[in-house]
Amino acid sequence: MTDLKRKENWVADLAFEVALGYYDDESLLLKYEIPQSRLDLLRATDEFQRAVALYRREIDEGGQEFKIKARKLASVVLEELATIAVDDDASHADRISAIRELARLAGYGKEETGQQANQGFQVNITFSGSGSSEGVTVEHS
Repeated sequence: MTDLKRKENWVADLAFEVALGYYDDESLLLKYEIPQSRLDLLRATDEFQRAVALYRREIDEGGQEFKIKARKLASVVLEELATIAVDDDASHADRISAIRELARLAGYGKEETGQQANQGFQVNITFSGSGSSEGVTVEHS
């Protein structure tokens, strides 16, 4: 990513990445194609530090950090599930359970089908004191 190709707001993007804390410096240097000296200079500026602080607050309030860390942990869990799924020494129940969980995480598994997926709802409203025993029924499919 040369300076000509670099997005106009790349410094703001970098500040967000630093605030998130997901990538180490080496990964950030590769991603933004900058030398360590340039990253150090940016980090030393008050503007960059303020941007990082604002992004940290935004990340904390929006729950993004939790979601990112959960995804990262999920990749570790996937490896463990895959190990259990192919482990001949694991019980059949554990292996099947690991395979089912892998399939579920991959988006495969029991899909809602038929009646359960298309089931609507019905609301019955009866007005009391109106002298009529008739009500209003609203159905949604």
